[in-house]
Amino acid sequence: MTKTSTKWLLLLLGLTYLLLQLPFIKADPDVEISWSRGANTDEGLHSGQIRNYIHHGKFDITESDNFIKTPLFGAYLYLPLLWLGSSLSVARWAMVFPFFAMLLWVAWRNNYFRNFLFVLMPIALFEYSTFNFAHFSLAEMPSNYFILSGILFFAHSISKHQIWKYAFLIALFISIAFLLKIQFLYIILLPPILFVFYFLKRKTGNGITWKVLLYTNIFLVLIFILYILLWYLPNKDFFNYVMVDQTTNRFAKLPDLFNHVKAIHNIIFLGKYLAPFTIAFYFLFPLGIFLSLKKSNTTFQKIFIGLSIWWLLECHKIGMTYLPTRYLLGFIFSMSAINALVIFELLRLCLENKKYKKWIFIPTIVFGILFVFNIYNYKNAFDRRTYSIRQINQYLSQFEFGERPIIGAWAPSLTWKTNARSYPVWGKYFNDQEVLTQQKPVIIISEVDENDSNQAYLNQGIQIDQHADSIKYFQIHHIKLKLLWMKDL
Repeated sequence: MTKTSTKWLLLLLGLTYLLLQLPFIKADPDVEISWSRGANTDEGLHSGQIRNYIHHGKFDITESDNFIKTPLFGAYLYLPLLWLGSSLSVARWAMVFPFFAMLLWVAWRNNYFRNFLFVLMPIALFEYSTFNFAHFSLAEMPSNYFILSGILFFAHSISKHQIWKYAFLIALFISIAFLLKIQFLYIILLPPILFVFYFLKRKTGNGITWKVLLYTNIFLVLIFILYILLWYLPNKDFFNYVMVDQTTNRFAKLPDLFNHVKAIHNIIFLGKYLAPFTIAFYFLFPLGIFLSLKKSNTTFQKIFIGLSIWWLLECHKIGMTYLPTRYLLGFIFSMSAINALVIFELLRLCLENKKYKKWIFIPTIVFGILFVFNIYNYKNAFDRRTYSIRQINQYLSQFEFGERPIIGAWAPSLTWKTNARSYPVWGKYFNDQEVLTQQKPVIIISEVDENDSNQAYLNQGIQIDQHADSIKYFQIHHIKLKLLWMKDL
């Protein structure tokens, strides 16, 4: 097969991947994608402040915690929502197309990368969790794309004249990953670990590699210093306020750690959506280590080492007590990418070396099982589609709200089709004081039991139902919501 035909086939596969996203752009997040409400509320929460700025011309960083947690993500959404309209569909396409196109652009630079995508897309990008979160307007999958792209840049064949260029690109992509969502800050450890590894091997013909990584770390430090000076220090008090809440009591205590990790392993990694990938990983990861120690393809070695360090850095999340699916996406994606890489390398070895050709059925069968499993999950998610969020947005789009806000943790996700100002309410955290007297909301959106606000109203003795002119009830999956039209005060 010629390089030209390979490129056309890759474009066709990429187009197919994008078309497969199309049926989900206007649908609710799949009911089984996460046990938490976050998959349903966070798309609105992460875009709410920038939408308020577009519609009302005022930006208030203290309105929510999202510009602390996802600073670059909110800024990125500004132009798509301003130019194309602040709808959920626009926000989702702003995730699906540009970042996938970026990955294709990175892969286009190298024949090994292009061929690798023929396995990566059906296995890792089509995996149930990564596929679904790829069309959500959330920062997790774009961050994963940037980390993977940074690893591919590192694995690219670099000449002496390109050292500075690729060092900067790697540092930039790693930095963008954590600036999109600060939770990915741990990924800045990837280049230093790679540098130490290749510095120790510098006498074995890796001179350019360790120099690239040295300059990468210098650029990474400079970018991080700029982040501290331009963003952290000007918002220091507010930043620390948010981070204290977001990082306190998040990990299992040491005596409980073993049982906690065991439960996560059995319930999630050996659960119905990840079991085949986890079992495949048990065999493919050690095989990948063996292949990387042999005199195999240098590009494979670099990608495998980069992905493996990434996966090891992700393992700290298994100790977290609050662990919705979106927190595990980096772990799932890096594990699936390792599976895809080792399968691809085995297929390549079998096709290019006659003495291994008889074993080609093994990676082919593993690839087939994982791909068919992904197709099965896709069909089930397709059949389960619901449109409750869209219906509530259409209901509210009939009204004009002026300056009075619509408030509640669900409010930003249910006001996409309006110009209303919306922001969350969380007890003892955000916007929970003087709700009726100072904030004067036109609508309060709340779960019936008020769990979404940590009972912010009830804990202050406020019976919000008594202050409503009328109440409409809705249901999104298993969650019952009440939409309270408030009395004029």
